[in-house]
Amino acid sequence: MKSYFLAILIYSFLGYLWYIFSHNLINFVNENDINIILSFAILLIGFTLFFEICRRISPFYSLKFNHPLRITGILSFLICVILIVVIDYI
Repeated sequence: MKSYFLAILIYSFLGYLWYIFSHNLINFVNENDINIILSFAILLIGFTLFFEICRRISPFYSLKFNHPLRITGILSFLICVILIVVIDYI
């Protein structure tokens, strides 16, 4: 039970960090007059680096993708991001 709580806690926090990171990155791209191709490149590089760091920083990195702890973590990540987006735009 402790490991499930830890997975929910870590991945929810990473979901919140991802929302803050993506919000700031999108605002940065929108504020600067950058052409569309460079904007997509910046966003793609930023999101790729963030997910790679989050994937490696998690203590559940060594588990298979279909392990219950990984599924619990990914679901908590998605629920956290969806809740923040819904609350932010209401």
